[in-house]
Amino acid sequence: MTELYIATDVEADGPIPGPYSMISLGMSVAGRPDLSFYTEIKPISDDFVPAALAVSGLDRDRLVREAPTAQEAMAAVDGWIEGLRTIGRPVFLAAPAVFDGMFVHWYFHRFVGKSPFGGSGAGIDLRSYWMGMNACDWSGTHKSVIKKKLSLTGLPHTHHAARGRGRVGTGFHRIAGKEQGSMSGGLSALRLDRMHKVLAGHIERGYAPGLATLVSRRGEVHVDTIGSKAFGGTDPIRRDTIFRIASLTKPLAAAAAMILVEECALRLDEPVDRLLPELLPTVECCGRWKVRSMTPCRRTGRSPYATC
Repeated sequence: MTELYIATDVEADGPIPGPYSMISLGMSVAGRPDLSFYTEIKPISDDFVPAALAVSGLDRDRLVREAPTAQEAMAAVDGWIEGLRTIGRPVFLAAPAVFDGMFVHWYFHRFVGKSPFGGSGAGIDLRSYWMGMNACDWSGTHKSVIKKKLSLTGLPHTHHAARGRGRVGTGFHRIAGKEQGSMSGGLSALRLDRMHKVLAGHIERGYAPGLATLVSRRGEVHVDTIGSKAFGGTDPIRRDTIFRIASLTKPLAAAAAMILVEECALRLDEPVDRLLPELLPTVECCGRWKVRSMTPCRRTGRSPYATC
């Protein structure tokens, strides 16, 4: 089933739920800005931290008078998320997931009795996702770094849940390479770019004159060619360049053979000359080979030019 990454942004008037209140909540499906939800929420406590409230820019007195209660707001959010299940499986996404997830999970269980994201409320933290993809330190996951690398410097940073949800969703959509593939999977543009740079570095250091790569995932195929056919040459590697791969054919042949073994269409102890009669002259002078001997364990590896 397709996964729907629910980009979430929370504004609160304090550091933790219970003593303090979540005063607005925005959600949208990453890559689908048309599927979004926003609500303001009546405070559940008289306590608040003035600095936290100021960051949100919301009028707390107005929320007390006009905003839906926590029960009403969370029931509406739950209904919106449940409605998405007709097109995919909702997965929580936030940055940071600890703060936003803490409030969302607590509010769902306190006012709805369950969370649409499961008993633990587990989900994706955008900064952790970035750290894993780029093998960087935590300091390299700051929003300014991510936005610069993703060419999103024009995306404003605001403390408003309705806009914050879109910022989180756009960031994840770009990081995961979803603009290059479908929501059900595909290839990451960032990872393909990183792979190209690594391979280009091999060419520059003289490890090989040229390379051709193919990556395929869930129906999406990417082919990349770098360098030339020979050191010092000018004839470039192309998509249709033919390579002599020699013993690299053995793993391919062995995998195909084992598929036939699983299907009971071939036995490992089958004499090879029964399958390939042209090998009979070799059998007469070197003894009978079995299929097992021809798997890539280096028992044979005979050249077509070898003689007994």
